[in-house]
Amino acid sequence: MRVEKLPDLPTWLLLDAVDRLGSVGAAARRAGFSQQAASARVRAAERVLGVALFARSPRGTRTTEQGRAVLDAAAPYLDAARSLAEAVGAVGAGAAARLRVAVSNTVAEHYLPSWLQTVLGGHPGARVDVHAVNSREVLRQVREGLAELGFVESPDPAEGLRETVVARDRLEVVVAP
Repeated sequence: MRVEKLPDLPTWLLLDAVDRLGSVGAAARRAGFSQQAASARVRAAERVLGVALFARSPRGTRTTEQGRAVLDAAAPYLDAARSLAEAVGAVGAGAAARLRVAVSNTVAEHYLPSWLQTVLGGHPGARVDVHAVNSREVLRQVREGLAELGFVESPDPAEGLRETVVARDRLEVVVAP
């Protein structure tokens, strides 16, 4: 599946809440959606992902086995988004003048825009400085304190830094017949 086809961050957060709460209605209330809008988002996500994430019944909603695999795979992405939200929240609360984020060019193009849109929507006065550079430069900037947060797609270990996998890509080789 192409990254561009994946559901947006608010939908992933809703799916996570449905899983944790066992109820689309409760997850909708927590996320600020109507029950109908939340149900539509869940159905749309299942359609896009090609997986029945939840089994619904009058007694609630339970996560299917396939849904568990998908949500477990999404957990690092959600953790990274929450970390970004916390960092931006600290900036917005005056704990720091700005948040400096270094990102690889690929991450800047494919992931960061939706993350920032979601996070900054709740903190309109926050300032996030983004530096799109290659992966080695991201690691250098974080290591040297030039950036508080970094995102890379490189499999190289980030020696001396705390790291979490937040997404995975699929590489395809295309050749002429």
